[in-house]
Amino acid sequence: MNKKNKISIRLVLVIIFLMIIFYSIISIYSGVEDISANFKSMNFLYVMPIIGIVLMSIIFRSCIQKLLLEQIGIKLSLKDNFLLFLSGLALIISPGGTGQVIKSYFLKEKYGIPISKSIPVILFERYYDLVSITALVMISISVFFSFEAFIVSILALIIIFIVSIALRKESLFTKFLSLQKKIMFMKQLEINEKELYLSVKLLNNYSLVWKIAVLATLVTFWDGIAIYMGFLSFGTDIGYFEATQFYYTSLILGVMSLIPGGMGVLEGGFTILSSKYLEMALAVSIIIFIRLTTIWFTTFLGIIVAFRTLFRHKIRF
Repeated sequence: MNKKNKISIRLVLVIIFLMIIFYSIISIYSGVEDISANFKSMNFLYVMPIIGIVLMSIIFRSCIQKLLLEQIGIKLSLKDNFLLFLSGLALIISPGGTGQVIKSYFLKEKYGIPISKSIPVILFERYYDLVSITALVMISISVFFSFEAFIVSILALIIIFIVSIALRKESLFTKFLSLQKKIMFMKQLEINEKELYLSVKLLNNYSLVWKIAVLATLVTFWDGIAIYMGFLSFGTDIGYFEATQFYYTSLILGVMSLIPGGMGVLEGGFTILSSKYLEMALAVSIIIFIRLTTIWFTTFLGIIVAFRTLFRHKIRF
């Protein structure tokens, strides 16, 4: 196990440790007894449907990954593509999900595909995530207006616009890339800028961009059902669009903060936004439950697959 491998494992363990401490603190602050009572009275019949929705979402998003990979000439079997997507989930809690470059390491070590060629796929996946989440927040605003959600969606649109321009202007993209290189693990990547931008140009195909944007938005809408069920689990029905607006608006704030997993920012934002409808203890209970059954569930699933791939194929990254 080399130094980079150790750094990645340490990062995952540190984030998990911080997660446990953080949820312990907010539980104490919000009232351990109240939160405990909420979980005892929740309807656990929703757990399996939520997990089912999350697993189907993983399949849908792995299909989007396959479309992006094939656009730059990388063809994997359905099984290998699915396992690759799962392995990337191990570090989805990294700032902005950038830790998913682990997928580029796997592609290089297993198939000999240069990191520079595949890494734009991860960039575009994160781009489409932001586009789809923002789209759903804006749709929800037309149904249930919230000034806070409106402001956050405007900020997200500005970021999307800037990134869209940068992806189409090589000079701006080069500047953006230089900023990314300042991130610790990004410094360790062997990047050929010309090869990287060639993949970016291929992924900028207009018909593909629109197709993936629509697909990603539909999948995000599907994910919203799990979020809505998270509310229903605690006997709270405020409506699909209200529930998803609270969560996705908070998620955008978490992404903007660049804090691993948006930890603290997302939970705090959700609690504040939902305070008009929910007591603090109930809001904290719901967001903990949603987070455990969505991002943390997929993270642990990704960790299992990633380490299985590492040790089975003796991949060193």
